[in-house]
Amino acid sequence: MDALLKLPSRPFFLPLLLLSLSSILSAPTTASSAVIGVTYRSPPPSPPSSTGGNSSLPTPPLQPEAIAYAVSALGFGAVRLPFPDPDLIRALTFTNASLFLSIPNSLLPSLASNRSLGVHWIRVHVLPFYPRSRFAVISVGDAVSQLELLLPAIRNVHLALQDLGIKDIPVSTTFSFLDVVIRPVPPSLAAFREPMGEQLIHPLLRFLKRTNSKFLVTLQPYTANQLYFQMPRHLALFQGGGELSFDHNYGTESEYHSLFEMMLDAVYNCLKRAGYESMAVVVAGTGWPSSAVDEDGIAESDANTAYAQVYLKSLIAFSGSDKRRPGCNLEEVYIDELMDAQSESKQRGTQQWGVLDSNLSSKYSVFGSLFDSVNPYPPSDEEVGEGPWFARIWKLICLVLIYVFVRKQLIVCVRLVVPERPGRWIVSQFGWNLGWQFGWGRLQFDGGQ
Repeated sequence: MDALLKLPSRPFFLPLLLLSLSSILSAPTTASSAVIGVTYRSPPPSPPSSTGGNSSLPTPPLQPEAIAYAVSALGFGAVRLPFPDPDLIRALTFTNASLFLSIPNSLLPSLASNRSLGVHWIRVHVLPFYPRSRFAVISVGDAVSQLELLLPAIRNVHLALQDLGIKDIPVSTTFSFLDVVIRPVPPSLAAFREPMGEQLIHPLLRFLKRTNSKFLVTLQPYTANQLYFQMPRHLALFQGGGELSFDHNYGTESEYHSLFEMMLDAVYNCLKRAGYESMAVVVAGTGWPSSAVDEDGIAESDANTAYAQVYLKSLIAFSGSDKRRPGCNLEEVYIDELMDAQSESKQRGTQQWGVLDSNLSSKYSVFGSLFDSVNPYPPSDEEVGEGPWFARIWKLICLVLIYVFVRKQLIVCVRLVVPERPGRWIVSQFGWNLGWQFGWGRLQFDGGQ
């Protein structure tokens, strides 16, 4: 399970194409199932070595195709990109995963005052791949502190999409649970934090409803339990037996089996209290660290691989079940995150949340066995031929399929030609209909009387 993933010797696009088809066929059909996605943060470039020598050479960056193939192999139906990269978006276009793009907080001041910046950002990150790529949502910022800039920036991005003729990509922003929700225990008393609720969230909810968008929020039981709830560990790991019981929720007593379930219900009750109970909710980030070291250099005992695997397995089961509160419209859940950061595991103040190690080797057995065949370093263009080999081979396949289809239709039409009288031949009605679809005129030869 911990071995480095190997790439088969056949061309790289074939397994990726097969995985895309299998993910389509195996997609959940129940309305209650939420799409399970994953967050991928592009690693920052490694700083140059100040000591010299080969011992501290930077790790070569992973190819975008390797990330795309890992996403497909693990079966994720969506990918969240907090720092979108056009090359990575292009690689993910050939998977069946929808894309959740985030605009960095640093761009908000300019976006709030200048719609043309939004048009430029969309031209770079969306337009070249639309509509071939499926964009689930664009988040303007993440846990933004400059609240006065948020709504103008969101409106300008929405209008920029309209200017470019794109009307089916919703625009929203991502909140952190503890930043926006007060009184989460019991969930029936939860409400949006003021003055943020009145000044920002209520106007934003009106905008989201009018544009058919979604409410995005991160739910991190591991962090929230340490900072706020202080509940037993098994409740944070989905291992409760319903001992979290509260009255006055939906008019009856409600039982909760996990802290995640309770936090999600608190968000739903906030929306219900504000008058938007049917609004779609997206959990933009949740997970459990496999290792963590606090600022004093002490390892956190609850952050380990065993607990992380229990949490992820239970989260996937919960998201695909009907155990959620009645009316809670949970559309997507994004796991933090695809791979560990490239840093020393014992460094102070670090946490490793990845489903994979930093070299893309597997850590858990939650996501199936296809992952064992993934190679984090697929062949480059030089290794398989000059030029954009992927695009060339893909075009060749399309041309071959078109040729086979057209040739088959020609054979059918010829075989359906029947004699009407000596010396005169016409295409039968069925063959005529097929031929007409290809723009042919009526085939007729008259050599008789």
